[in-house]
Formats: sequence, C-alpha cells, structure tokens
Amino acid sequence: MTKLITERFRLWSRRECPRWKYRDVLGAVTMVVVVVVLVVLASDDKTPNCFPNCKGADLMGENLSDANLRGANLRGAWLLSANLGSSDLSGANLSNADLSGANLSGADLTGADLSSADLSSAVMESTNLTDANLTDANFYGVVMESTNLTGADLTGADLDDAYPTGATMPDGSIHK
Repeated sequence: MTKLITERFRLWSRRECPRWKYRDVLGAVTMVVVVVVLVVLASDDKTPNCFPNCKGADLMGENLSDANLRGANLRGAWLLSANLGSSDLSGANLSNADLSGANLSGADLTGADLSSADLSSAVMESTNLTDANLTDANFYGVVMESTNLTGADLTGADLDDAYPTGATMPDGSIHK
C-alpha cells in the first residue's frame, strides 16, 4: 500500500497521471487514520513499560487495574497506592515490594512471592492469594475481606491489626 501511494504521489507530482482521483487520496488518508488508531489502541495497554522485569521499578500511584502481570519480576518495586485491582499477578515476584496503600481487590496472586513485602494499609478484598509466599510480610491495617489464603505460607507474617473478615485461611477455615 505504501509503495502504491508513493508511486502515485511521484507520478502526480510530475503530472504524469491526470486520472489520479480524489477517492484515491481519500483511501490513502483513511488507511493512515486506521493505522494511527490501531497504534493508539494497542498502546492503551496497562502493562508497565518495564514488564516483565520491573525489579525495583517506581510504579507509585500507577493505575494497573486489570493488567496482565503474570510472572512479572516486581522484586523491591515501589507500588505505594497503586491500583492493581483485578490484575493477574499469578506467579509474580513481589518480594520486598512496597505495596502500602495499594488496591489489590479482586487481584489474582496465586503462587506469587510476597515475602518481606510491605502491604500495610492495602485493600485486598476478594483477593486470591492461594499458595502465595507471604513469609515475613507486613499486613498492618490491611483489609482482607473474603480473601483466599488457602495454602499460603504466612510464616513470620505480621497479621496484627489486619482485618481478615470472611477470609479463607491457609488451613481452609473461614475467619470470622
């Protein structure tokens, strides 16, 4: 298509093609507009530029809701007040990450590594933490309503002042 447009423009500019019609120009312009729209739509993806290796990245306050971050390396990343609601973080490495004040409601963190992560004041309503590594994680003030912790490793995790109402605990029991 580009060759055709280039050739027709060359001929037209030399006035060798008097039959070049308005519809040909309109067609070329329409094609360019369609390509630009497709590029813009493709870039509307919420995946961060550093994906899949975002080790130590500053993503503070970013809106990553509904993002596919499966298996991402977010070790030591700054995710303070980030919106990760309904994101797929299954198998992600979030060890030593700062997720304080982050929204993780509805996120899938199945098998994720959150060891030594700071989750203080995070919102984790209906979050799936099945088989997640939560060793030494800080859950101070975390809202964990209806969160699934089945099979999660909570060794050394600080759950003091967390709110796990209705959460499914690692042993399968429901916290009241």
